[in-house]
Amino acid sequence: MGGSDSDDGVSDSDDSEGDQRSYPDGSGGNRPDEKFVGPNGALRAVQANRALPLADIVTIARRLTNGQIIDARLRPVKGVLQYELKVLETNSEVSRYSFNARTGKLIRVR
Repeated sequence: MGGSDSDDGVSDSDDSEGDQRSYPDGSGGNRPDEKFVGPNGALRAVQANRALPLADIVTIARRLTNGQIIDARLRPVKGVLQYELKVLETNSEVSRYSFNARTGKLIRVR
């Protein structure tokens, strides 16, 4: 009892009112990694050892580009949690760097 697992109104209850989760594939959220999506999803993923902290991913990305990171998201893709970093490159183009959230390995650059 007590501790950080207490019901503070932001729990994983069945009441979806006020739920800010979104699923780009329209799946409705019936996926094993759904608890890692949303405002506190990255924190839960790091605490569950399913993802590296974002700061670690940013450090890896900085070795790959001199551009400015303008957005970062954690999302499940085909059963794998991925960080996607949107980067404004020095040539003014926007690139998206996808990393395996658990290992930090670069998956692709688009």
